[in-house]
Amino acid sequence: MRLVCHGGALPGSRMSSPRDAAPIHGRSAFCRYYGSEFINQSLYDYCRQGGITFTRSRAWKKNDSAHVEQKNGAVVRQLIGYDRFASQAAYAQLRRVYRLARLHVNFFQPVQKLVSKHRDGARVRRVYDRAQTPYQRLGASGILSPATRVDLEALYQRLNPLRLRRELDAELDRLWALAAPDPHRQSTTETATPSAPSSLRGSQTTPPVTLNYELMRTGG
Repeated sequence: MRLVCHGGALPGSRMSSPRDAAPIHGRSAFCRYYGSEFINQSLYDYCRQGGITFTRSRAWKKNDSAHVEQKNGAVVRQLIGYDRFASQAAYAQLRRVYRLARLHVNFFQPVQKLVSKHRDGARVRRVYDRAQTPYQRLGASGILSPATRVDLEALYQRLNPLRLRRELDAELDRLWALAAPDPHRQSTTETATPSAPSSLRGSQTTPPVTLNYELMRTGG
């Protein structure tokens, strides 16, 4: 089944059978974000016919999807930015970016988890655990089969973090070139021209100060 949004089918989005849905408490369940672009009658009818429990998070309740919301900001927005990508070419390029980002984030980006927090007067004190990569946390969880553990270890040993980051940066440059024009922004370059008192400068023009949007976004 191809997932359908209000604007048409999502490219490349397929769910071949009800078995593709995630099991929750022994039952197949399909949980969607509350956005109307994903919740529609076609998807609801498909879930009902396949015996899939259709759930959704509540509007304006970001803690319903706290982990998703956190990674949306810490990974997706930090990496991709806020440009709009609407073409098939951009979709294909996004897949290439995420293929590399998945390896880079899961194997080489350690994160800390909040262990506890308590309030001491006006100050909130937070305690975090030791920073680990998602790959390390998964290995320490004890839920992997021996075969899966061997496969992941072999994949980790094949990866070169520096080369992986260079490839990711190159794919991001290709992706940003495919961004759709934003109707609310004239261009990706903002030009600020300081106004000079005419009594001091006369007819002399002040060269504009150009701030490149991509450099500002990537911290260059």
